[in-house]
Amino acid sequence: MLSVKKGTAAAALAAAVLCAGSLPSHADNHGLVRAIDDIPPAPVSDLTAVLQEDSILLTWTASHDDSAVATALGFSNLVHGYRVYRSIDGDEPTEIGSTPAGITEYVDQDITEGGGVYVYDVRAFDSDNEASLDIEPGSAADIARTVIPVPLPRDANGNLVFGWFSYQGKEVGLDDFFLLAGNLGLREGDEGFDAVYDLDANGVIDFDDLFLFSDYFSTNIANADEVQQFITEAGTDQAIDDAIVSRLKG
Repeated sequence: MLSVKKGTAAAALAAAVLCAGSLPSHADNHGLVRAIDDIPPAPVSDLTAVLQEDSILLTWTASHDDSAVATALGFSNLVHGYRVYRSIDGDEPTEIGSTPAGITEYVDQDITEGGGVYVYDVRAFDSDNEASLDIEPGSAADIARTVIPVPLPRDANGNLVFGWFSYQGKEVGLDDFFLLAGNLGLREGDEGFDAVYDLDANGVIDFDDLFLFSDYFSTNIANADEVQQFITEAGTDQAIDDAIVSRLKG
């Protein structure tokens, strides 16, 4: 029976350990391997897109994992920031920008009037993941993140023109005057009240609106063809009326 002395076995074990320690290791050459985080942060909520003069303002409620308190206590914020995606006319969403953690608004300035239907997604992200919105198509939340940058009536200098109510011809004319006159006296809340005629946005269509209208009377609409084509394709002028009312109230 083969026997090994205790001291000899201990020496052999020590030698083996020393040899193993001298071998190159992955950790020595490349540092520690970072653990992969497979849990995405909570998604944002209440995403809203609002058409402004020459841009679209996006606002949202921060992810529940976007915690300034945790950062103050010395822990890493679970949300590193927010990526903004935009889809036009049903195309695949494309990233158009981002914000750091804690910032819950973004302005999209790369828009084209009459350029299609814009749908936005804002995704909270960390080191390894991002969380997309989970929204039912056609729901109120889906509509709130959808914008149509409609072509608005403009003069040769690009200024908005109000008072072209009929969207007929190439200028603000008598047809538009008669439409305004036919709505005089109506107040917000009255049956038939249409805010597009309330040029001073004070809740009543009165002679002050007629005076404002006179400033635009006979103004040429430089993009009349584009506006009229949009109305023809949409089958209604409601989107343009809504956008004009938004400008009047803004």
